Amino acid sequence: MAKITVEKAEISIITVAERDYISLTDMANARESGSRAADIIKNWLRTRYTLEFLGTWELIHNPDFKVVEFNHFKMQAGLPGFVMSVSEWIDKTNAIGIIVKKGKYGGTYAHKDIAFEFMSIQKIEILKSLVYNGAKKKKLEITDLVLDRISLELSIIENKGFADYFILYSRIIEICNELNLVRSPGRGSAAGSLINYCLDITKLNPLNHSLIFERFINYKRTKSPDIDIDIPKGYQNKVINILKQKYQEYNTYFIAFTPQRESDYEDIFYNNISYKKHPCGIVIINETLTDSVINYKNQEYYLVSDISKDRVYSNKIDILELGYLNRLQLIVEQIGKEYHPFNIPTNDKSVFALLSRGENENIFQFNTPPMCRILSDFKPENINDLSVLNATYRPGLLELIPKLIESKNYNYERFRNPLINKLLEETYGILVYQETFLELLNQIAGFSYEVADIWRVKLFKSKSNDTTNLLSDFFEIFTKKINYLCKKDVIRLLDMIENNLNRTFLKSHSLSYSLIGYWGAFYKIHFNSVFEKIFSQDINYETFEFYKS
Repeated sequence: MAKITVEKAEISIITVAERDYISLTDMANARESGSRAADIIKNWLRTRYTLEFLGTWELIHNPDFKVVEFNHFKMQAGLPGFVMSVSEWIDKTNAIGIIVKKGKYGGTYAHKDIAFEFMSIQKIEILKSLVYNGAKKKKLEITDLVLDRISLELSIIENKGFADYFILYSRIIEICNELNLVRSPGRGSAAGSLINYCLDITKLNPLNHSLIFERFINYKRTKSPDIDIDIPKGYQNKVINILKQKYQEYNTYFIAFTPQRESDYEDIFYNNISYKKHPCGIVIINETLTDSVINYKNQEYYLVSDISKDRVYSNKIDILELGYLNRLQLIVEQIGKEYHPFNIPTNDKSVFALLSRGENENIFQFNTPPMCRILSDFKPENINDLSVLNATYRPGLLELIPKLIESKNYNYERFRNPLINKLLEETYGILVYQETFLELLNQIAGFSYEVADIWRVKLFKSKSNDTTNLLSDFFEIFTKKINYLCKKDVIRLLDMIENNLNRTFLKSHSLSYSLIGYWGAFYKIHFNSVFEKIFSQDINYETFEFYKS
């Protein structure tokens, strides 16, 4: 009898007929679901997918497998009244992939191929439990729309094999919350996921902000999900150390890479080669790495020579440290956790009045001199207004700002089609967001979000000499789908897409980062003396973690 440890749980292994069988009972007992192991296994066994998997395995490995009896079970699998015990499966089909053992180390055991499949199913069950518990904690109303969205996202995550990734990030967030850290409400496209919101990885409900899951994960593309989080500067090591203590199944490695250009990242020297420490990327995996691993200053580093081709690097976790969040953290510690950014209202009129006066010093993402005048002219009235400014205040989109100000303050020409007007309303008739492009293709032309996003990538990333042909192909398809619109609307919409698409920005990111700026403005107006004191200080981030403990 051998044992292995998986995620703190001891799993028994026995050998029968020179084959290793792993205890499904131990694996089921490791689940914190409150259900009996036998019930978990029985529920797993009653699905059509499980029986098809087991049947395929038996047909390959078991010449005495009773196919007729198997087909009988398969026809009933998944039906409401269908229940089958492990013993019944073994006795009636002569299966050898699963066995039942009695005695001290009794329970249900399965060949390793089947056990790994069982484990993968349990991962998604764990994730489902975390998601629905998170939704309950957030008091999210479980409407049909919410259930459909959660089911869609979970099915894609399961089919793509991403459950482990989301469970890991939920554990990192769990630690951040235990430390009461001021972290970003989102970053990149991650805020488009309702699963991320339920897991508290992001703080924006995508259904309330028209954020799109397919911009985050598109099942028709091979790209893996990319969740990045921002935490206060000086806390990355602390979060990782607690993660290792709390979840000992994880191995963590900082990343050292061969630089392609000059940077001020920390130097790592090994075998006369100069590497740079990745500022935020960390490898966190269950397996122990031996190749390309060095110990440098009592930290294990994974060495990367070719970022584009490295499998381990491509699955890294990004935990970014922001000095601005560090200062907000210090403010919260002085004024009390009841004023933590996650607890303050996001519709405070005095905050928007402050910004409309151009008082933008020390306001995250809005603190440049040109932005002072832009804020005064634009006069933001809500968080969406801040997001639009944030999205356009960058190369390629800056020239849209005068038109944006004019459209907000002096009205703008509408389309005849009311749905187009509704989709462009928050950006005052201008195509600013990538998500709006996807919505236009989906709601106006009937594209699925997956196909719409594929077109976005093609058109957005095409080289100049390919763009004309691609646009021509796209417009041919698009025009046929919108031929019900009046000619003027069609022409305006095509012109808008052609002129603005390559300049659109990610709403989920601009909205998330605008909230950080809003938090700073909230503290500036309501806790001004503390705000000014904290932002006047020089902070030594290298010793900050020690100071905090």
